[in-house]
Formats: sequence, structure tokens, C-alpha cells
Amino acid sequence: MNQELTYTERAYTKLENLCYTRFKTMYTDDAIARKRMANELLAIKKQGSSPMYIFVYDLLTGIQASSRHFCLRGVQGSSVVAYLLGLSEINPISIFPKLYSEFVIGKNGRGLASIEINVTKKMYAEIVNYLEHYIGEARIRCQHTEKGKLIAVYVSAPQKKLSYYPNEEEFRFGFNKVSSQKKLGKSIITGRVFDAANPKSFAEFVKCRGLSFGDGNGVWEDNAEELFKSGKVELKELIAHREDVYEFLLSHNINHEEAYKIAEDVTWGRIRKNGWSADDLALMYKAGIPEWFIKSCEKILFLFSRAHSIMFLKHYTKLCNNS
Repeated sequence: MNQELTYTERAYTKLENLCYTRFKTMYTDDAIARKRMANELLAIKKQGSSPMYIFVYDLLTGIQASSRHFCLRGVQGSSVVAYLLGLSEINPISIFPKLYSEFVIGKNGRGLASIEINVTKKMYAEIVNYLEHYIGEARIRCQHTEKGKLIAVYVSAPQKKLSYYPNEEEFRFGFNKVSSQKKLGKSIITGRVFDAANPKSFAEFVKCRGLSFGDGNGVWEDNAEELFKSGKVELKELIAHREDVYEFLLSHNINHEEAYKIAEDVTWGRIRKNGWSADDLALMYKAGIPEWFIKSCEKILFLFSRAHSIMFLKHYTKLCNNS
């Protein structure tokens, strides 16, 4: 006799069915997209994070959320699954500059799953109302700010016990209320980086957006700014996102595993804090990685994902076109 499926297993089945059904109309028979979707689903299954994906999907469907009223943040914009679920309007397969799903799921499918979105005041109120009347099966815990406003929901399967602090069995859905989309939009393409670089193409705007996010993170000041203004490094080569590190190393024939590991160490400031390992440094010198790149990595405290910048710019463009 078959044992009854757990909620996590049923949530995963629903997620898998949604993805494969939508794939047929959104990708036809794209082999690359199919492989990335399958890899992401496998990682979600291993993590047990399907309750979060289905919870967020049901929430957005339940309040009939319009994509004009929310913008996905962070690395999830690189996810084919997020695109298929309608969490993102960005097709991560065809977009340029390029996005990589390994930054969502981790190189071995062990990435920490979370979803975070910016929402309008109206949508924020609808989310809060949905949560107050939630009767679904997922186990949720709402986190509040000091002023009593919701900022995140931790989601797990009903058979899992929720602790006060999130752990590896809880997955975070965060939402940030944006008081003025118009004001947010203006700040996206202005500032010192844009004034200095004067971007023209979409890829250059993405690069500048990433460099702007780097304020206080050791990305622009005393780093990329000096390299760019001195004429030593072109805008396209500057480190603005974690993908920039990954791609630069790949272009010098460093293998995917090593390139991803180094990119992650730079992203989270581990190189700045602990310095290079002898093996990594030897690997890069052997591959002919220039000294400016190595030194630039050493100054970085944190790198945003390229998907984060692309989502902000695309959302801003959509708002402008619909205004």
C-alpha cells in the first residue's frame, strides 16, 4: 500500500505540472531551457522548497496580482521556474546580458531558496489581507518590523515545526512596500556611476545599475571608479555583478566549478575578509588573470546578481511605457 504523499511532495508535483504545462507554450521545444528547468526542479525537490514556490504562486494568483504592481528582486530573475510561474517577466534564456540558473540553485543544487519582491501600497495591503485569512496547507510564520508591519513570511511544509529563527527547512518570501514607483524609477538610472559612464546600450545600463548598487560594498568607490576613470579598464570589464566574475574567469579558460566557487567567494566578501587561498591565486595567475582584476576582487564586500539589476531596469521601462 502506497504511503500518502506529504504536502512537500504534493506541492512539488503541482509545481512540476505547472512548469511542464507552461513550458510547452512559453518555450516550445528549447533544449537549453528544458535542461535548465529540469535542473532547477531537481534542486527544488532536493531542498524541499516546493512549499514556498507554490505558496507564493497561490498568493499572487489569489490576489490577481498585476506585474505592474510588483518587481522581483535578487537572483530569482535568473530562474526559468520563476519565469514559468509568472514571478518574473524576464526570460532568463534569451535575455542579454546573460543570466545563469546556478546562481539561484547553487552549483550542486544546494542554493538557499528565497523569493523577495517590491510591491505597491495597494498590493501590500492585499498580501497582508491574504495572509490574515490564509487557510492553505503550508505552515507559515509572519515576521514583523518594530512598527508592526509585515516584511517576510517563512514557509515550510505542515509536518515541519517552525522555529522562531529560520533554518534550512524554512524558506523566505519577503516583500517590500514601495511608496512611490515613480520616485523609485527616477533613482534607478541616475547617480554618480551613470554620470561617469554615460551608458548607451541596455547592457551598459545594467552594468551601471550594478555598480550603483555597490555603494558601501567596495564595488565602485576606491575600486571600479578608479579603474574606469584612469582608462585602465573598459566599462564592460568592470566587476558590477557576481556574473561578471564568473564570466571573466570562464573567458580565461578556468573551469565552471572553479569559476563559480571563486565568484561566490568574491560575492560574499570572503576574499576581502580572508584573502586568496594559495591554490586559487596560483590558478588565476596560471590562467593569465590580470592583476587589476585580482585586486578588484579583494576590495569587494558584496555583489548583487545581474538579474537584480535587469529586473529593476525592465520594470522601470515598463512603468514608463505605460504611464
